[in-house]
Amino acid sequence: MDESCARINQFVAERTRGKITSVVDPETVTEATRLVLANVLYFLGAWEHRFREGDTKAEPFHPEAGKAVSVPMMHKELDTRYHEDDVAQVAMVPYQGSGLAMVLVLPRRSRTLRSVEEGLSPAQVSEWLRGMERRGVDVAIPRFEVSSEVNLIPLLRTQGIKRVFTPGSAELPGVCDDPETFVGLASHHATLGITEGGTEAAAATVYKMTKGLDDAPPEVVAFRADRPFLFIVGDVERGTVLFMGRYAGPAIDPGQMRRSIGASGAPATAGPTPSAPLLPSGCRPPACTLDSQTTVGRACSGEPTWPRCANPSASHMRAREDFHAAGRQQMRDWADWRMG
Repeated sequence: MDESCARINQFVAERTRGKITSVVDPETVTEATRLVLANVLYFLGAWEHRFREGDTKAEPFHPEAGKAVSVPMMHKELDTRYHEDDVAQVAMVPYQGSGLAMVLVLPRRSRTLRSVEEGLSPAQVSEWLRGMERRGVDVAIPRFEVSSEVNLIPLLRTQGIKRVFTPGSAELPGVCDDPETFVGLASHHATLGITEGGTEAAAATVYKMTKGLDDAPPEVVAFRADRPFLFIVGDVERGTVLFMGRYAGPAIDPGQMRRSIGASGAPATAGPTPSAPLLPSGCRPPACTLDSQTTVGRACSGEPTWPRCANPSASHMRAREDFHAAGRQQMRDWADWRMG
């Protein structure tokens, strides 16, 4: 098992340029493991207008709880797309070429980040993006890096995907005919960092199949992100969301950046709330995410596919029809989430 784990981790590390180096270990890949599926995404984008390093200064950031903490705050005056309402200020920071951009969502001081997250939906994001107009924006955002590891099984269960995780009930036609084989692990690892030069992000999702039981006005508007905010990285022209996340403040140490989902979403240790990528959006929202407080996601870009089977059973056909129906509904649900 050690050799298999090493090969899988090497595959992920090479394709994420070392941003993610370990997704499985001998405790999760055991003799009962029949198959491991690994999916990797890597993103590297340079800002269209680079932030000057000499303009970066140590400035206070105000978490929703606790005292202000010092962060390296980057500054740039941009002629870019901007929108504001009684919920949030929304500013777009474009990358060089390809229509890619980061969209920053800064809640009004009268609102909490959680309240804005709870109201986040494709319709809300579309409304913000449609309302954007080009104008001068004095952008101030922290230089930061966030990481997260997420157990996807509880999230997928809330989406109605349950039997595949249950021994004796899982149906995996086209993959395995043994009814005792089920998905025993579904985990998502993601990291994203922004600097004066741009953004580097990576994500890896791992599924383990197991047999048996196993564990525009002339004035410039100020956009000062000195309190918790949301970010979205995506393709403006095609409407594809690559990563979503939240920045809630710096962690005490890098170890606090990596934490599994908790019921309350509170930091595992005392101190300023660490930033964590938002949960992957499951079957419907964009597809790659970072934690219970910040998500990174890669959106579905086409019709889902179901494994082929030479002699499909009635249950196989029914499952395939349900799968494609869900996929088509996903496409309809997210058709309006256009980033331009």
